[in-house]
Amino acid sequence: MRSERFEDSIARVIKHFEGWERYIKIACNGNDEFRSLCEEYALCARCLENWQASDAVVSVQRRKEYTELLAELKQEIHNWLDQRYVRDQSDNVTVRGPHTS
Repeated sequence: MRSERFEDSIARVIKHFEGWERYIKIACNGNDEFRSLCEEYALCARCLENWQASDAVVSVQRRKEYTELLAELKQEIHNWLDQRYVRDQSDNVTVRGPHTS
C-alpha cells in the first residue's frame, strides 16, 4: 500500500513534467533510484513552500537555496527519463538502450 507522501511525491513530479505521466509512474513502480529522486524532489518542493511562507530573516537565503536545489533535481529527473524512455504520443513505452529498470 502506498503512503500519502509517496502519492504526493509522484503528483508533484508529474505536475512539472507534462506529457511524462505514464513514464514517471512506470519508473516509480520499477526503480528505487528514480522513486528516491522523486521523493527528494517533493521534499525539496515542500521545504521551499514552507520558506516562501516564512517571515524569518533567513527565509530569503533559504528560498534561494531550495529554488536552486529544486532546479537541479528537476534536471536530474528529466535526464533520468530522457536516458531511458523515448517520449512518443502513443500509449506505448519505448525503453532506450540497456536501461530496462
